[in-house]
Amino acid sequence: MRTPILAAMLVGGLALIPGKASANPPPDGWSGSYRSPDGAHLIPLVVCSSKEKVQAIFDEAAAQGFEKASAKAMAFYKADGSCQLATLSGVTVRESDDLGEVIDREQTEHFWSIHIVTAQGDRFVMYKERVVHVGQTTA
Repeated sequence: MRTPILAAMLVGGLALIPGKASANPPPDGWSGSYRSPDGAHLIPLVVCSSKEKVQAIFDEAAAQGFEKASAKAMAFYKADGSCQLATLSGVTVRESDDLGEVIDREQTEHFWSIHIVTAQGDRFVMYKERVVHVGQTTA
C-alpha cells in the first residue's frame, strides 16, 4: 500500500528525491532517472498531476508541519490519485520553482516544485533536501 509510505516520506523527514551536498534540484533540461545516491535503485517520489497540488502540500508543511502535509498528500491520493508515490525513470526537467524552507521538529527542509516530462506526460515532483547550517552535523 502506498499511503503509509507517502506519510513516512513526508513526516519522517526523508528526502523525496536523493540528497546531495548542495541544496539544489536538477537543472532545467536535465534528463535521467531519480536514483539512490549509490545508483543502486530508483527512489520513490511524491508525484502530482499539477503544480498547485505540490504547492498545497508545501503550504500545509509551512503552516502546520510535516505531519499535516502528509495528511494533505494522502487526501489527494485518496480523492483521485492526483498525488502519489512513484518511481520515475527517463524524465526531463522542464523547470524548477523554489518553494522555500520549512522548519519542523528542529529540522530545516528546503522544497522545490519540479516540472518534469515523462513518457506518460507532464508531472510535478516535490523535491526536498535537508538544510545543514554551518557547524551543524547531519547525524
